[in-house]
Amino acid sequence: MRKLHERPAVDRRPLELWWTCHDELALFGRLAVALSACAIGFAIVGLPHVPLMWPIHHLGLVDPTCGLTCGVVAIDRGDTARAWAFNPASFLVVAATAALLVRLTFGHLTGRCSAFGFGPVGVSGVSVALAFVVLWVNQQRHAGLIIHQLR
Repeated sequence: MRKLHERPAVDRRPLELWWTCHDELALFGRLAVALSACAIGFAIVGLPHVPLMWPIHHLGLVDPTCGLTCGVVAIDRGDTARAWAFNPASFLVVAATAALLVRLTFGHLTGRCSAFGFGPVGVSGVSVALAFVVLWVNQQRHAGLIIHQLR
């Protein structure tokens, strides 16, 4: 018979959250600060005019991460329709960055940081893989816009 304070042998929860005194994601917090500074700078000054074309772009192909920088800058400028056209995942990047900044600030103010872990992959892993494929198809539909922006 299992006691109340013991964890089950197999944890079926897809996401587990807890508090810790040691920031296990400190690197990601600092990265979020740096990326936010770059995104704000790009929104004010503009993107550099450096053609960063991958070899697959010459074939008219793009990958799921293409257009993320332009999408994030468009969000910073308040142009959500343009951000969605460049890459819908831009909204996830901005939300994750904001969450990391809030977590970093809370950790510095209180000395406690939130931490998380994922359970078995199962359905959530399949869902992420399916979303990745859908994003890739969407990005390929907008390949002309993305590749033209890189030239």
